[in-house]
Amino acid sequence: MARVIAGMGVKSVVTYAENTDYGIGQAEILGRMLEQLAPDVAYEFHVIDRQAADYVPVLLPLRRNLPEMVVTIALPPYGYRLVNQLYELGIAPSPRTWLFEGAGISDYPDFWSSVGPAAESMLALGFYHPDMQLTEMGDAVVAEYMRRHGGAPSRLVLQAADALLVIARAIEAAGSTDRQAVIQAMGEVAVEGTRGTMTFPQAEDPLFQQWTDIPYVVYQFTQVDQTLEKATLIMGPGQPLDVGKLQRP
Repeated sequence: MARVIAGMGVKSVVTYAENTDYGIGQAEILGRMLEQLAPDVAYEFHVIDRQAADYVPVLLPLRRNLPEMVVTIALPPYGYRLVNQLYELGIAPSPRTWLFEGAGISDYPDFWSSVGPAAESMLALGFYHPDMQLTEMGDAVVAEYMRRHGGAPSRLVLQAADALLVIARAIEAAGSTDRQAVIQAMGEVAVEGTRGTMTFPQAEDPLFQQWTDIPYVVYQFTQVDQTLEKATLIMGPGQPLDVGKLQRP
């Protein structure tokens, strides 16, 4: 997300993250990565309560000083509520302010029925797109899923397969199911997953034990009820960021 924001030349970003370790952690890491990749960006984040029914009081101050981008990091159903209320208040997506969804909710089955026109022109971070090049393992997983279920898988299917492959390979390399031995092995082996070769180098925070080269995509919806394969792919493996494809509302 930080790479995309830097490439777009956005100068002010406000993030709204759910009040969980996941939400707050991702918002903090986004800020730290922006410091490295785009230090001129003015960045701030706010924490929202997952139990709140109304985010209008939290969002209203934005109308006095609109940022160039709003980032949302909140899972459903409150993530949908947040997107809807940003739209209802005329904040984002708008001709002035981009909306970048960073929790990966755009491939949930009830996404469009929950947000409707609020997600038109939204940018979304994802980890699978039908146009992505997969490994042989990935092609096999997709083919088997389609055989069993009659439809294309979501990124969650591929992520589940990758997690299983990593654990199995680490146990094999460690020769043990001991927790520490498996963790140690994960940092030493390279595992061929569904979307690429997974490695977990012992880098410094915030990249410690992360698959830092994970293939990801950024796409933009340009119509309501648009399917993933028809969304405009802005960036992906082997496809550099192309901000010229972005469309303002």
